[in-house]
Amino acid sequence: MPKFSDIAAEYEALWDTAVVRTEKAAEVAKAAQSLRGLKPKYDEVSVATTVPWYVVGMIHSLEAGFDLNSHLHNGDSLAAVTHQVPKGHPRNGSPPFTWTASAIDALLLKGLQKVGKDAWSVERIAYELERYNGFGYRDHHPSVKSPYLWSLTNQYTKGKYVGDHQFDPNEPSKQVGAMAILKQLVADNVVSLTMQDGVPPPPPPLPRVIMERAPISCLLWPMLRPARPIRLCRVPVTPLVRSRLLQMNGGPTMLPPKRGLPTMGASIPRDRLQLLHGLLLS
Repeated sequence: MPKFSDIAAEYEALWDTAVVRTEKAAEVAKAAQSLRGLKPKYDEVSVATTVPWYVVGMIHSLEAGFDLNSHLHNGDSLAAVTHQVPKGHPRNGSPPFTWTASAIDALLLKGLQKVGKDAWSVERIAYELERYNGFGYRDHHPSVKSPYLWSLTNQYTKGKYVGDHQFDPNEPSKQVGAMAILKQLVADNVVSLTMQDGVPPPPPPLPRVIMERAPISCLLWPMLRPARPIRLCRVPVTPLVRSRLLQMNGGPTMLPPKRGLPTMGASIPRDRLQLLHGLLLS
């Protein structure tokens, strides 16, 4: 899989020179209008994943034609788990699935929540959407720009995968490419985009937490008893541990006052303790 840093400049050049084909302008405008109409649904998924609502919408357009009865993974019916690639999703829950729950599962499966809410530049959007669909065009048919991105723009004419691993060089895509929709959203002043050189640098990594000792029951409890809530677990607290817990829990209210022995007794939610457990062993 190509690295984002290796092809970001290519996305920038393609975006800068891309224009929607005149004869397809009405079709692109209609897709953008449909996407805008579903913004409340996309906002729900965005809150849970940090993926911008319009990126969720572009995937929805391409994978399911804006159908709210279909999985965002691949357009299969919500009445069952997916039967096409990726097969058997969502793993949790039982059908029929809600569109929102399935959409969140699809984005988490692809790791889109890891991009970061402030890192969605034009180049990053193009990269993540091409990765979502697959790099088959880039890897095996480099002369064809992915129609998932560029269909109905001047960057794409023909050549399409008509099935898994089945490429037809003469078949044009009839879908509205994601970047064509994005061009329309920008033209309509619906979204404001940033190029990669305007993305703020990521924050420095948090310091590693080092603990000399911790009761083995505290470290193993989340794994051994995942269904039982953690009510009290006494963990040695160093300044770094205290700092980390403050950051995880959003403030000092979750911690006891500093006093006495270097231990703490606090009601820590199980997911926070599991996260701390992972940090301690990292």
